[in-house]
Amino acid sequence: MNNQILSLFTSILLYLVLAASYYGWGWVVARVLVIKQFNDFTITLIWLGWAFTLFLFQLIHFLLPLTVYSVAPILLIGLLLFVRHIPGKWKAQYFWSIKNLKEGAAFLVFFIIVIWVASRSMLSPTSYDSGLYHFNIIRWINTYPIVPGLGNLHGRLAYNQSFFSYAAALNFFPVFGHGRAIANSFLFLLSVVTLFAYLQPLLAKPSVFCKAHPLRYLPSLLSIPILIFLAFTSTGFASPTPDLASTLLQVNMIIIFTRGLADWIEKRSDQTYSAVLLIVVGVTAVTVKLSNLVFMAAISLFAIIYLWRHSQRPRVVFMRIISLSFLIIVVWFASGILLSGMPLYPSTIGYIPFKWAVSMESAFDMTNWISSWAKEPGKNPADVLGNWNWFYPWLVRLSMNLVEVVYPLIISILFFTLSMILFFIKKVKLFRMLEVSVTIPIISALVFWFHTAPDPRFAHALFFLLMVSSIILFLVVIKEFANQRVYGMVLCLALLLGYFSVGYYVVRHRQTVAEISFSGYQAVKQVPLVEKITNAGLLVYIPDSGDQCWDAPLPCTPNYDPSLALRDPDTLSSGFFTTK
Repeated sequence: MNNQILSLFTSILLYLVLAASYYGWGWVVARVLVIKQFNDFTITLIWLGWAFTLFLFQLIHFLLPLTVYSVAPILLIGLLLFVRHIPGKWKAQYFWSIKNLKEGAAFLVFFIIVIWVASRSMLSPTSYDSGLYHFNIIRWINTYPIVPGLGNLHGRLAYNQSFFSYAAALNFFPVFGHGRAIANSFLFLLSVVTLFAYLQPLLAKPSVFCKAHPLRYLPSLLSIPILIFLAFTSTGFASPTPDLASTLLQVNMIIIFTRGLADWIEKRSDQTYSAVLLIVVGVTAVTVKLSNLVFMAAISLFAIIYLWRHSQRPRVVFMRIISLSFLIIVVWFASGILLSGMPLYPSTIGYIPFKWAVSMESAFDMTNWISSWAKEPGKNPADVLGNWNWFYPWLVRLSMNLVEVVYPLIISILFFTLSMILFFIKKVKLFRMLEVSVTIPIISALVFWFHTAPDPRFAHALFFLLMVSSIILFLVVIKEFANQRVYGMVLCLALLLGYFSVGYYVVRHRQTVAEISFSGYQAVKQVPLVEKITNAGLLVYIPDSGDQCWDAPLPCTPNYDPSLALRDPDTLSSGFFTTK
């Protein structure tokens, strides 16, 4: 029990330190980008600071491993910036000022959520991919600077997902070692805080909901069940997986994006800060996982258009935000080139034939495997790719995913159809372009998903967000002719219908609430290893069975290649190449 209390205290302390440090960095980045005044909800500065420090961690990793000595100074500078620049009334502006019973209850609920999430994240990790390569690449990041040709040891180590730099930094290697329990749980809690900050006006005065544009509060309200579902189903709390981070980023980007659209429609305030936030976090989300590319690019495009047309100093702000985004991408590309010879591995675009570069054949095989597995798992890529025979089995498999795919898709079609019917029957005004804008990133991303790797796992939150957007458009139409009472009733009905499947799932799996650690941070799984020597005399560790190394000593790979060699035979950090 004492171990559990100490672990909880450590996790909560780290959450607070990270939030304050990221806030400090976010404040400075916003100021440098010539933003004189922030929006009401400056809690989002933490997201901006998180994105910027992730960029700093990647930059540092070119020269140094991410250890406590290279990570702590970055967080300490952020803390000093937080202390220096936090306004005098920060308690009232950024956290709940407990003035009444409602706000007190909200704070108590949030505190319980923090305890539960922290305890759940301490469980032993179970994500298959974490055993396959997540822990392996984090150990490399903690131990050495970027290792050229690391993809030759194990292809998945060249995926170049910046999330692993973030997770590795939180290990404070070799002091702490449980960054995997902090990484995604912190982002989840930050999502909860962001959501409640956007909904806070409803606690004080619920009547403002019906008077406001549906884009103002509905996305946040409709995102609550998404977060609950993630809390019950995701293995990402205890595992350092970028999938949960990508899902949370998509949800938060839509919340911030739609809030900005509401302000834009109602001409409430200057949206320069929101536009900058969307671009920086959007670019960072692409480095976290490439599957976010089209979704984030579409949202960033709207932000760029706003900056160019409506910012008070459009050229200055535009040039600075483009410069920062360019730097983030360049650093990410450079990391990919070092790991594999390709900036977007396993894509061979931009391939550079360095001695340490992964072979084109291996990259093609990896690309084909990803696409083939997403369409029809277990089949040979040669039998799946280049034809449509996979489509019917894929459709059958997809139809079994009722909660995350089928039900949201049906509800999306239903509400969009009802919107069109009401438009023709009631002759109400059709959606404005800014209202339809919320659907563009989602639909574009789903088209990209279908043509690249159409597995529900890679869609992240897209089907849920499609349902959110369809409900919003339906309520935009209803608001044109219904009084507040009817609008409120329709809203409640839409919420119940939209998330009936999630509610049913949560009720059926209510025992998940008790699935938390009562003994502190639980150990990462260990597997028996076999030692093998390559033709060049390099010692590598191979799992005795299966293909998971988990947190094994370096170098470990499930793919033994006798032609593997070091660029410098005496130094692992010199990099790998093959003598084929």
